[in-house]
Amino acid sequence: YMDMARRIYENRLLDLASDTLLPGSDISISDANSSTMGTANGLSITLSQPLLTLEEEGDTNLPDDLAVFLRRQGAIRFPIEICQEAKYSKDGTYQRSIRASPAYRSTGPWYDWVVVCYENENEEKVFYPYQVFGFFHNQGLKQAFGRMGYRKKETNSCLLDNWSLESQYRVVDLETIWNPVFAISIPKSCYPDGKGPSAGEVLVMKDRLDEWPNIF
Repeated sequence: YMDMARRIYENRLLDLASDTLLPGSDISISDANSSTMGTANGLSITLSQPLLTLEEEGDTNLPDDLAVFLRRQGAIRFPIEICQEAKYSKDGTYQRSIRASPAYRSTGPWYDWVVVCYENENEEKVFYPYQVFGFFHNQGLKQAFGRMGYRKKETNSCLLDNWSLESQYRVVDLETIWNPVFAISIPKSCYPDGKGPSAGEVLVMKDRLDEWPNIF
């Protein structure tokens, strides 16, 4: 079973890399709506694979800092059921899944990276990388919690953007998720002093359709 689980995990990584490098026109979450990925225009989001139920007080298997963060969010109505998977479908046809599991098929943690989209004061779309740590329903909304990149650094390469991560967790609506991305967290051991920034950094593959034509 362990060998099978590893193969499934490796195939998922290969599929994600393939989707990033060779995206198909029929699998993009953002195809349904150019501004948000809501249930309008035939897109639906289903949460599955329950992990645990978080109460407003009491013991929990969540990491302490994450449990404290969620319980301090005034907009969340407890209890909430935390799920490990969000499935996106369009007009009843499955598109893709986003996963956030502490022990996917007993092989280890699996926390997908995505890009979330917002509009700034000039009504321009802005995009930020976001690592998903879990999903939940909250007062009719489907939401996720995780960590977001807040600043793109100048030390980028042709194919990768180097982002600094926020020090705090952040809750986002699943409708703001634009697309999964291929991203690599930078371990502190890669820094000369072995310490690195406290919040961490991540390398994000640039969009093949929007950015690669201007590079090559």
